[in-house]
Amino acid sequence: MLRRTVGGYSFLLFFLMCFSVVSFGQELTPGAGKNKNEGAIFSLNLVPSAEFPIETGKDLLGVIGPSGSLGVQVIFPKVPLFAINGGFSYTFLPVRAETSLSLLTLSAGPGLNFEIAPRFIISAFGLAGGFFGFFNEPLVNAESIPYENQQGFGMSLEAGAGFTFYLTPYLSIGLQGSYVNYLGFSQGIRASLGTGFHLRGLSRKVELSKPQFQPVFPAYFKYYDTRKVGGASITNQERFPLTEVSVSFMTSRFMDAPRICVSIPVIQPGASASFDLYALFNESVLGNKEDANLSVSVLVDYKLNGRKRSFSINDSLRVWNRNAVTWDDDRKAACFVNPRAPEVLEVSKNMAGIVRKEGPA
Repeated sequence: MLRRTVGGYSFLLFFLMCFSVVSFGQELTPGAGKNKNEGAIFSLNLVPSAEFPIETGKDLLGVIGPSGSLGVQVIFPKVPLFAINGGFSYTFLPVRAETSLSLLTLSAGPGLNFEIAPRFIISAFGLAGGFFGFFNEPLVNAESIPYENQQGFGMSLEAGAGFTFYLTPYLSIGLQGSYVNYLGFSQGIRASLGTGFHLRGLSRKVELSKPQFQPVFPAYFKYYDTRKVGGASITNQERFPLTEVSVSFMTSRFMDAPRICVSIPVIQPGASASFDLYALFNESVLGNKEDANLSVSVLVDYKLNGRKRSFSINDSLRVWNRNAVTWDDDRKAACFVNPRAPEVLEVSKNMAGIVRKEGPA
């Protein structure tokens, strides 16, 4: 009865620890602050493993024991090399007396991450904590009387290294090996192959800089289809390349549809691309009688790891009144002349008649 009670408590402890780790990671997901890139980066790791005892002090067999852990890793962007690891693990070890031993371990410690490539990371870590061990079936003597002290607590240490490969922005696989020491009880080598769920991978890490706009003169509205109204840049902070990137400019007040400004085949991780913004205004802009700030949108479409994604930012663009103009170029006077106006057609007709009458010079 005692063994069943201990086993029941261990299952409850395992459930509560899993729940608390998952809740901790979800509650502190990046993006809770004003700037997503300033917050801590959290990853959840589910790691099945095997443990090979190399020295025992409690009559353990030198055979493989299955193990598993659920952990969390915290990385601070200002010191990305350094990490804090923590988690809960369960280890099952067979013993000689036709029974088995369960070890529940709670530990935490520092780690180092070396990014060899955007999708490939080599890490090293150290953990310290405590464990609770108990026999899954009680050990009894020849008279079937259970021995005393068949459960207890102790300190544990673990150190190891491994590598992680990102399959998607939020999912990775990892392989690691470590040395485990249950102080005063047992030592072993642990080999692990598991998956990681990276909460930051669920948030967008493609940054669009604040557009730098030039004031718009309605009199030149056709000019801005080929001459820029402003410029901006895109930075890819993902671990994967951005492909089929398209940037459009739109204002619902004076445009009929978004104007595609640039198409970029690929932006590699960590790279940036600058571009100009263009606008295809319609004639309604000529009705703008007063200087005003116009609400505009810059739209970005791209593919990340084969999936289409998009986002937009809103800004304001200064639009002068319809009579405003700068006289840095005399040719700008032509924007106030309609080539189909009766007066222009009359002058043109007269000039053509004079040329025909006088003949070529």
